[in-house]
Amino acid sequence: MNHRIADGDECHELSAQRAADGRWRIELGGREELVGWRWLDPNRLLIDDGRRSRIVFVARSGARRLIFIDGTTYAFEDLTHRPPKRAAGGAGGGGAITPPTPAVVVKLLVAEGERVEAGDAILVVSAMKMETTLRAHQAGIVAAIHTCEGAQVAPGDELVEIRSE
Repeated sequence: MNHRIADGDECHELSAQRAADGRWRIELGGREELVGWRWLDPNRLLIDDGRRSRIVFVARSGARRLIFIDGTTYAFEDLTHRPPKRAAGGAGGGGAITPPTPAVVVKLLVAEGERVEAGDAILVVSAMKMETTLRAHQAGIVAAIHTCEGAQVAPGDELVEIRSE
């Protein structure tokens, strides 16, 4: 299994492969661990990395997971699947920023909660070695960012949502 996860503003590639002994080989950020785990209940997970066992608490909110481990809270969102699709006929209009062609997100130029004006640069995508700056269609507040740098996107994928004021 390969996933793209977001932790705040950072995107990470996560790979999980089942090992012959039933444990999982997890690779995240160039670091590899061999771990075993089992669910104790819907919100608690017992993890054993061979050195020690610990209980992890998991809270779910949509695609987002809050993970409490060793006194630290991590917030993750699985970005493996493409961003939400717009309703038919909605691509490019209103407050949704969508790519014109299949592309890779090169750079996000805004943050959630930021105020933008019509025509402001929102993000840069690359397709066939050409970069394109996608701009706001309307003034408003960046309500949601549904992508991260390095994500592969397609026409109709809602990358950034701008709510008019």
